[in-house]
Amino acid sequence: MSKIKNDLKDDPLMPLRHSAEHVLHCVMQKLYPDLKKVMGPPIENGFYFDFDLDYKITPEDLPKLEAEMQKMIDADLPIVRKEISVAEAQKLFGDNWYKLENVKEIGSRGHTSGLMETTTRPTSWALVIAPYKSLTSTNL
Repeated sequence: MSKIKNDLKDDPLMPLRHSAEHVLHCVMQKLYPDLKKVMGPPIENGFYFDFDLDYKITPEDLPKLEAEMQKMIDADLPIVRKEISVAEAQKLFGDNWYKLENVKEIGSRGHTSGLMETTTRPTSWALVIAPYKSLTSTNL
């Protein structure tokens, strides 16, 4: 599951990049409720977000995504990390086999699952291992 290179874990931009990815995935889930989130780690020059969606995202969709992301950033929403058991994570992500595979890997390492919550409507949850900012507006 961990796609974060060890040499990037101390990069001061990693929390910012991870938070920006989380804002994107919250917006994507809002606009495309059938979306299955896969993974979206911060990387050396930004972040990426893998997802499974029947609809094909086009360049014409980007202004709407950017506007929704800006609304979320301006809302200054808290981003909270919680530790939950593997069993709790399996229940929460039971309809997303991609996340269930990630939870299985976390469990095989003997770890609890880090869960990042954003109080969007609906509430957005994500499995996390990377650091992030505590508010959607913090330096985004």
